[in-house]
Amino acid sequence: MTSADAGMLPSYDLILEDDEQLSVGDLRIKTLATPGHTPGSICFAVERHEPAVQPATPSSPAARATTSFENADFDTIIQSIDRRIFAAFDPDTMVLPGHGTATTVGNESPHLGEWVERGW
Repeated sequence: MTSADAGMLPSYDLILEDDEQLSVGDLRIKTLATPGHTPGSICFAVERHEPAVQPATPSSPAARATTSFENADFDTIIQSIDRRIFAAFDPDTMVLPGHGTATTVGNESPHLGEWVERGW
């Protein structure tokens, strides 16, 4: 949970913000603020043998469902996905969305313009 979203739930275990480094066992995890789904949406970049991004909230290809919540913003989530994921990671980086099947940055990034045109 980020501080921007903390008021949305009655309780939570931890407040995380952008660009934090976490360790879970042998994994190193970096937080990436990706607002749009909610003001405090966040993804996790998991450092391992193969790079991976794990959105804490849905990301591509399920972007169509991500702005139906109060305080969600389509333009913001598109910018977040483009700047924080597509521009920051190698095309072979695995993306494990909150909904749907695993994909890669390279498989999804060419579709950004289509999502903008469709509105999802």
